[in-house]
Amino acid sequence: MNVILIKSDELNGHSAAQDGEDQKIVPAHTTVYLSDWRAKHIIEILRAQIGDSVKIGIINGKLGIAHITSLSQHSSEVTLKIKPTDLGLSPPCPTPARLLIALPRPKAARRIVQLASECGVKELHFFHCFKVEKSYWSSPLLHPVKLEEQIVIGLQQSVDTCPMNVYLHQRFKPFVEDQLPAILAGQALLIAHPAANALTKKEFMDQSEKDLPLNIMLGPEGGFIPYELDKLMACNGKKIGLGERIYRTETATALLLGQLKSLGEC
Repeated sequence: MNVILIKSDELNGHSAAQDGEDQKIVPAHTTVYLSDWRAKHIIEILRAQIGDSVKIGIINGKLGIAHITSLSQHSSEVTLKIKPTDLGLSPPCPTPARLLIALPRPKAARRIVQLASECGVKELHFFHCFKVEKSYWSSPLLHPVKLEEQIVIGLQQSVDTCPMNVYLHQRFKPFVEDQLPAILAGQALLIAHPAANALTKKEFMDQSEKDLPLNIMLGPEGGFIPYELDKLMACNGKKIGLGERIYRTETATALLLGQLKSLGEC
């Protein structure tokens, strides 16, 4: 954990105000009481003491530091004092990608959520298709609370404060015919597919200059059936590839996000 994240409703009972950039700010000399795993991390991992400062971030807000004013190892409680002047750093820029992924095994989905959050993705859609087991959708790992846990873990690793939104689509045809066109809003759908050509620098820059995320779709590990691929190609679809190898969903996700980062830097 590289930053302690704090929700706005934990700020001394105050409702966070907003500045001109719609970033949440804190009232003067706010006190935050922690008695959960964050306090345990400060005590046991950081081994902080009273008077020390720790790196914090306000969810959907700024980054900075807070000072420890009290600490109890016995009860795992920590009190932090936060001043608005100590919160002056903006979170990193988001990754310019919207991920649309056929739901993998729930444990793999959990890892993908954490990975995408860590890499700065702000919108992730899991959807159903023929080669997705229907039983996956009933997994407790897809409960909003469980998904939020993985999102926060990713944010804390990458020192970010802006959570990713995760959407679940349990029926393929309504998703493709009714919801996907609205999500794409006329933009291209980049479908990861074996033997297709890699995304080019020009394609990346054309989308980047419009300040719009690239819509990247990954199918199930068994691949789309022809009917599904035809429906997706009809949604302004274009196949993109990662070479000759066929990867697991979570590996392909990491490779595609790495490719985007490389294209954005070169």
